[in-house]
Amino acid sequence: MVKSGVKTGGRITEVPHPRIARRWASVRAETHRRRLIAAGSVLAAASAVAVAVWMVQGPLLRVREIEVMGADRVSEAELIEVTGVERGDSMFTLDTDSVVERVLGLVWVRRARAVRSWPDTLWIVVEEREPVAVLEKRGAEFWLADREGVVLSEITSPSERWVRVRTTESVDPRPGRRLTGPALDAFRLVDQMADRLKKEVASVEVDSQTGEMTLGLRDSARIALGDTRRMDEKLRSAMTVLARVDRRCITLIDVRAPRTPTVTRSTSCVRDVIGEDGPAAEHPATEDPLDRA
Repeated sequence: MVKSGVKTGGRITEVPHPRIARRWASVRAETHRRRLIAAGSVLAAASAVAVAVWMVQGPLLRVREIEVMGADRVSEAELIEVTGVERGDSMFTLDTDSVVERVLGLVWVRRARAVRSWPDTLWIVVEEREPVAVLEKRGAEFWLADREGVVLSEITSPSERWVRVRTTESVDPRPGRRLTGPALDAFRLVDQMADRLKKEVASVEVDSQTGEMTLGLRDSARIALGDTRRMDEKLRSAMTVLARVDRRCITLIDVRAPRTPTVTRSTSCVRDVIGEDGPAAEHPATEDPLDRA
């Protein structure tokens, strides 16, 4: 290393070589720059935390409105109450999954969504369950249930528009309880029926031992469906027979074999109404009844 000296007050002070001096100055400058960057980073992080805390706890992004969409049978007030959300809650800390879970606890709600609409609105969007028939228990209790067999509510005097499901099975319906077995099959059957057939059906009777179902029509005739196998074909066959045959005096339409349905008539009615030569039983479909269904 080449050094030079400067005499000051009788002492000789060594002066570093200019190249070394420049290197030291560069190191000091880099150290200072890094300290400034570190300080700036700490300051920026602190500022970001402060802003985040202010946004979460401050008055700006707070729930001010709770809007409900899709509710008909459930009141808006009931839905808002069950969410557990209050006006003034933070929009940031709002747990929409928990909100949905609480809303789905309502018997009439089938699906639900909770959606933030910034800066201050929470939307609750629901799809309600639709009753399809009435479960009749001992002729004294009547319970609405949907196509999934979820019991919705008890009603005192069901109107004639409701199909009544009667089962030999002992059931204990309660709101929110889901029916199983043959009773559930009956509700799925009602939901499966075409409207023009459903309008003629007054009841579905279910044998819980065999699973066989029989439709009771509003004109007192009956349609034997059997079990749930090939149910689409059976329903189409029943509609075809109802559309084609003389419906006077019919007591039973048997579509358990859907391609060869059988119609049975009351013999006394045939004699008095149709005439002595009228048939008491017949096979109305000489061609495939499903072709014109």
